[in-house]
Amino acid sequence: VRQQTARDAARRRAAGSRSPQEAAENQPAGAPVVSDDLSDRIARATEAFSRRDYFAAAAHYEAAINLKNDDPLLHYNLASTYFLMRRYPDAKPYYMNAIRLNPADVDGHLYLGYTFFYLNNSAGAAREWGKVLELDPNHALARHNLESLQAQ
Repeated sequence: VRQQTARDAARRRAAGSRSPQEAAENQPAGAPVVSDDLSDRIARATEAFSRRDYFAAAAHYEAAINLKNDDPLLHYNLASTYFLMRRYPDAKPYYMNAIRLNPADVDGHLYLGYTFFYLNNSAGAAREWGKVLELDPNHALARHNLESLQAQ
C-alpha cells in the first residue's frame, strides 16, 4: 500500500486539488466535514493493512472511495488489498481506475499486468507490462515478465 508523498501533494496542488485537511479548512461553517471521515477511513485502512487484516482494509478503502472516488491512490490501494487476498476479479477494476486517474502510474500498470496474468489473460498482461516499459524503459521486472510471457 502506498502513502502520499510530498511530491504527490505538490503535484496535486499544482493541478488545483487539495488534501482532505486543506479542503476541511476551507469549508463553510456548518458544512459536513467529509474529509475527517475520509482521513479516518484511510488511517483505519492503512492500519488494518499493516496488521494484514485485508478484509477490514478493503472495507475501509471501499468506504474511502465512496467519499472520494477520484483519488488514484485509494483505487490502487484497494486493488492491491484485493490482489493480496487473491481476489483478482475484484482487483482488476480498481487497478484500471487507478491508471485511468493516473496514466503514468508504473506500479498500477505492473500490477494490472499481474492481475491479467492470474486471470489467464496473457494479452492483457503483455499490454500492461509493455506500458510499464513505455513509461520506464529500464524496468527490469516488467521486461523479465514480458520476455517470460513471450517465451511460453
